[in-house]
Amino acid sequence: MKKNSFIEGAMVATIGVVISKIIGLIYVIPFVYMIGVTGGALYSYGYSIYAVFLSLSSPGIPVAMSKLISEYNELEYYHTKERAYKIGSIIMVIMSVILFAVTFIFAEQWAYFMIGDATGGNTIQDIAVVIRTVSTALLIVPFLGVTRGYLNGQKYMTPGSVSNVIEQIVRVFILLTGTYLAIYILKVPMRYAISIAIFGATIGALVAYLYLNKKIKQNKELLNQHSEMKEEEKSITNKELVFKVIKYAIPFILINFTMAATASVDTFTIVKALTSLNYDILSVETAFGVITNWGTKINAIPVSVVIGIVASLIPNLASGFVKRNNQDVSRKINQTIQLLLFLTLPMSIGLFLLAQPVWTFFYGYNQLSIDIYRLYTILPITVSFAIVLINAMQSINKTKTSLTFLLVWLLGKMFFNTPAMILLHNMGIPAYYGALLTSVISQVIIVIGMLIAFKKYVHISYKTSLKPIMKISLFSLVMTIAILLVSLVYPITATTRTFAAIQSIFYTVLGAVVYLTISYKTGLINDIFGKTLIDRVLIKLKLKKK
Repeated sequence: MKKNSFIEGAMVATIGVVISKIIGLIYVIPFVYMIGVTGGALYSYGYSIYAVFLSLSSPGIPVAMSKLISEYNELEYYHTKERAYKIGSIIMVIMSVILFAVTFIFAEQWAYFMIGDATGGNTIQDIAVVIRTVSTALLIVPFLGVTRGYLNGQKYMTPGSVSNVIEQIVRVFILLTGTYLAIYILKVPMRYAISIAIFGATIGALVAYLYLNKKIKQNKELLNQHSEMKEEEKSITNKELVFKVIKYAIPFILINFTMAATASVDTFTIVKALTSLNYDILSVETAFGVITNWGTKINAIPVSVVIGIVASLIPNLASGFVKRNNQDVSRKINQTIQLLLFLTLPMSIGLFLLAQPVWTFFYGYNQLSIDIYRLYTILPITVSFAIVLINAMQSINKTKTSLTFLLVWLLGKMFFNTPAMILLHNMGIPAYYGALLTSVISQVIIVIGMLIAFKKYVHISYKTSLKPIMKISLFSLVMTIAILLVSLVYPITATTRTFAAIQSIFYTVLGAVVYLTISYKTGLINDIFGKTLIDRVLIKLKLKKK
């Protein structure tokens, strides 16, 4: 194992997440074919509730662990670092058992909250079975997160990235194999087939955790696990460490729970709102599936950039902040803004232009789903900036600011989601776009507010980002024009998987070549990633000599 710098760490973490997300996208082709729209909606119901409860455990302690480990590592308090890791793990045991019990026992109540009295589709009992099955993952996934946080806090990003890929491969294998056996061999009801598929999350997390645990045991000396306690560490009691872990974790738990609760607003409002507006059940469950699950899976590719950046950003910001180095914090925030926009803007534009072939390739041609998804491709940009800036704010201990803006996001969705759908319906616009409208507006408000807050707290100047942002916007426009010009000769209208795959690959390569070539020739890539890192990548790809 070797330590990673901020940008290198962000890219290593991002690559791991992107690969796992791509694997998670590819599996949906055979999976959706086997389970259909109703099965897809049932899968979405189960995962939506799981995501809410996972947000109470998985992101909180692990991110707090990453931050705490980073601080003690910076001070070379290696013995205390190990004690903090053990204490964090014990706290996670307690939280995991409680959350599993609440999810499992009240599964039928959660199911009713989602669909109410809607009939003709999945029943409350169907949804409850799936929720109970996926709740078992709550006993393992949090431990996996704590272990990743322990390594990330010491700036060892590669093992965590590899574990992401391992977790996804195992999960997808069980999901596809189990679904096939359940539907075509055992011929059990759909709810049991989906339960077997969704249980893959539990097994995948277990295998990934065992991998990380093995890596830690193999690198005890590198991780300074057996360092003697320094004189300064003797005054740090276990009680103090428990308090500090909880103190650091609670803000991240609140932040991630609020984010998950915000996302779940769509889960609890879309079906009820569309049903009350007399949409047929097939259209309702199609819209629900696209917005809460299947569209999100495609958007996960650009949004996965966020996960990688946050994993590297938090320990780096924490170490800069603990040294009172505002200049370093300011530099990393500007780097983050540039990196985020450089990656998410062209990818989101590409998904917008290629919505039809991309959707058709993964899920099959369905015009309603494509129409809904096309507009949802804007979300990766706004949600990426919102999530990164909120976590960055928390990394410099400005919890109240993070939570204040998150509440704006949550309350905006809660109070305006259904009214927005009704308003658009009365204007002759499909009601489900109301959920997109409230998301984008609330996220833009958060981003603007956070940028102003950072300027206030660390006296950050965004002038260094203005030129790169203009270049990124211009190069994205050039890429768009190139794709549109070629589409005049080769229209983007694929309706079969084979042609959809060909068009998706062709236009993705075209857009990437145009965008990356201009960015490299003008020096933008070197400005954002650093010439050393880019040269190293080009040499490994044999595009440049040593």
